[in-house]
Amino acid sequence: MTPASATGHATAAARPPVADGPARNTRFAEIAGLATDRHRVPHAPAHILLRTPYGRRSPAARSWAGHGLDLTAQDVRGRYDSPGRWEPYGGHEARDGLATLDRLDQLDDSPGQNRARHRRPVVLAGASYEAFTALECERAALDADRADRADRADRADRADRIVAVVLMVPALGLWETAHDADGTPRWRERIGWWHEHGLSRTPRTPLPADELDRRTAVAHTDGPDALFPDEDYGPGAHQAWMRLWSAPRTDLTRWALPGSAPVLVVTGAHCPLREDAHRLVQEFHTAGRPVSVLDGPWGHRLLADLPAEHPVGAAIRTRGGLRAPLRAWLNHRLAAGGHPQLPAPVHHPEHVSVGGEDGRATVVTPDGHAHTLPLNDYLDVAARAAVRPREERSQR
Repeated sequence: MTPASATGHATAAARPPVADGPARNTRFAEIAGLATDRHRVPHAPAHILLRTPYGRRSPAARSWAGHGLDLTAQDVRGRYDSPGRWEPYGGHEARDGLATLDRLDQLDDSPGQNRARHRRPVVLAGASYEAFTALECERAALDADRADRADRADRADRADRIVAVVLMVPALGLWETAHDADGTPRWRERIGWWHEHGLSRTPRTPLPADELDRRTAVAHTDGPDALFPDEDYGPGAHQAWMRLWSAPRTDLTRWALPGSAPVLVVTGAHCPLREDAHRLVQEFHTAGRPVSVLDGPWGHRLLADLPAEHPVGAAIRTRGGLRAPLRAWLNHRLAAGGHPQLPAPVHHPEHVSVGGEDGRATVVTPDGHAHTLPLNDYLDVAARAAVRPREERSQR
C-alpha cells in the first residue's frame, strides 16, 4: 500500500512538498543513531515527529513541513540511510521512537532556561506504516513515564509533551495488513508490498503484473510457504515473510492507555484498512481517549484515489486538499494546551464550517458558492469530539 502525504496525495506523486508557511532550514543529524532530517521553521510552536520506512526525504515526508511546524523526519531502522536490520512491525519501533523523543527534549533545552517552560510540544504523525510508529512511540513514552514515576525519577513527563497524534490511513500490524477484516488473505497486495519494501533497505522495482499474477496464484494454491525463498531475497527473508502469516491480530487496547494524547484518525471509504481504523476509533472511544475522525470517499492513497472531476473531490482540492481540516484540528489541540496556533493557509482563502449535530459541513469556494456536504458520505470531521463508528460501517 502506498502511503499518503500530509496534503492527501500519494507518496508516488513526484511533486515538491507544498509549503504555505515560513521558509525552512533543513539539517541532517543522527538522532538515536538513525538518519534524521530536521526542518526548522522560525517561531514554530511545535514539532512534528515522522518516522518512516518510505524515505525521510520523499515528497510525502517533506509535505508535513508545510504546516508551519518544525518537522523531524527519520528513516526507521534498516531503511534508506539508517543502520540496522529492517523488521516490519518489530519491537524496535517503540524503543527507537522513545529514544528519538528523548533526543528532541535535549535539542529543545537551552542552558539557563526553565526546562518545563522551554520545551515545545510534539505532534506524532504519519500515514500507513508511519502511523504504527507514531502509536508505538507514544506507548513507549507512557510506559517509560510510568516506570520513572515508580522509581521516583526526576523525569516522568515524556508523554506530557505529546499534544496530538495524527494517524492517516493507519496500517496497524502484521495481521491487519495481511487480511481483510473477515480473515481473507490479501495475497496479491502483500506479495507486491513485501517484494518492493519488506525485505530490502531501499525499494525494489515493483513486480510486473504477470509475475504478480503468477505468485498470487501460487499463494492461493500452495500457501505462503511457497514464496520468498532466501535464495532470491537473502538470508532470513523467508522467515520474515512467514512471520507475517503467523502473527495474531493486534491488540488495539495497547494504544488506549491513560494519559494518551488526543488523536485524529484519517481513513477512507475505499481504503482496505478502513475497518481496522474504525475498530481503533471504537477502542479509543471505549477507553475514553479523545478521538476524531476524518473519513472520505477515497482509498489508501487519499485524494490520489479520488477523481478530480468528482464534485466533492473538486471542492476539497479547491481548498488545498486535506490540509485545511488537518490544520484546524491541530490548532484546536495547540490552543487546548495553551500553545500558539498556526496561521491559516495563505493560499486557500476558502473556509470550511464543520459541525452541528446534523452531520454536515459547508465548503465555501473562491467563487462565493457554498457546497454542503453530507458527512456520513464524505467528511466525518474532526472539529467535533469523539465519533463512534456507524453501524453500517461495522457491517462492511
